[in-house]
Amino acid sequence: MDRIPSPPADGHPDSFLRCQEATDDVMAAVALAAVDAGWTPEEVAAALVELANNLMLSVLANRDLDRNLAGLRSGRAQGHVRQVHVEHEWRVFAKTTGNVSWAG
Repeated sequence: MDRIPSPPADGHPDSFLRCQEATDDVMAAVALAAVDAGWTPEEVAAALVELANNLMLSVLANRDLDRNLAGLRSGRAQGHVRQVHVEHEWRVFAKTTGNVSWAG
């Protein structure tokens, strides 16, 4: 695999597009390898979309966790932060695994 280029300077107006260009070949290689293994192009495309969605959910959950932990460490967090975070994490887990048996 070729080296993925580094992002442009912070605030660059084409950063999102540059990231797509930088990762396009890698994504295409993964998709082609899956099709070569016998998966249909539709299955591969749907799987990649779901994986990208799960990645975004985990990035957002980790960002929220980092913010909540920083608040707890600084003593500024409110008492309900842990409950809200646990409920959010369960919704992320339920969404990514299909487990919807918890009524919270």
